Amino acid sequence: MKKHRVPFACRNEVAIDVGTAFIRLATAKFGVVVIPTMSMSEPPLQHGVVANSQKLTEIVRPFLNRAKKLGLLSPRVIVGSPTDASEEERETLMAALFAADAASVEIISEPFAAAIGIGMDFCNPYTQLIVDVGDGVTDCAVIRGNEILDTHASRVGCGTLRESIKDCFLRCWGLSLLSSETERIIASAGVAQNKLTDNKIQVGTGNNKDASPIPIIIRQASIHAMIEPAILKIIDTVTNLLRKVPPAFGCEIIESGIILTGGGALLPGLRERLAERTSIRVTIPEKPLDAVIGGLGDMLVHT
Repeated sequence: MKKHRVPFACRNEVAIDVGTAFIRLATAKFGVVVIPTMSMSEPPLQHGVVANSQKLTEIVRPFLNRAKKLGLLSPRVIVGSPTDASEEERETLMAALFAADAASVEIISEPFAAAIGIGMDFCNPYTQLIVDVGDGVTDCAVIRGNEILDTHASRVGCGTLRESIKDCFLRCWGLSLLSSETERIIASAGVAQNKLTDNKIQVGTGNNKDASPIPIIIRQASIHAMIEPAILKIIDTVTNLLRKVPPAFGCEIIESGIILTGGGALLPGLRERLAERTSIRVTIPEKPLDAVIGGLGDMLVHT
């Protein structure tokens, strides 16, 4: 965790989950605000880290201004970041938030925030594994008590699946897909190998010249072939971490299971694929998308 504090007495506080597809901001006064970013011409984040700091500052500044106490004091900010983010990537994130008028910035690893957000029992004597599959990053953490023992992350996520499908349609047929259409395709096809059928999926596309709709039919197995490399990378991220875990802790993870959060938790079949590959029970919390922002918000209250 990296801290950079400016002395202050009484300030409003803002929790920020800077995701690749959505930015979520939470305050006690205004609740949670969700800002979609994946359709922006210049998205502020790519693969979980800042790609356009000026854009991030422009998005966040209005909300930090609203959070100022009596319009005078800038708010304290707590923000999530991937566990594999470099020092330079973290500094860029902090600089963008300070430019947006944050009084202080504290960076928390996203899996740890997700663990807090789902109400993980930190008094549990068993080692626990949380896997946060976001739009641009798959981030895993082994947690025992309230301490992170080990982490592993890969810059692959739900957005990688969308891009794989879009690239294939463009390369093979010269057809473009909207992100919303690729999401619908993935939801229809799922990712569970043991549920492969000969189902056919209708896809609405537009050609690159006039974007007129061109409905086509494609087999479910073809969609699976497009996204399978990315799915394997997501699963390998988890298994690579498990291989590093000492045997005693590994046995405890088998007992406690794997907790799956983030948008990837909503991918039909991913839980089953992960459980089959690891031979460990995988559970999904009630609101997996809200795990990180919920945990960051809870940390504001208790710190």
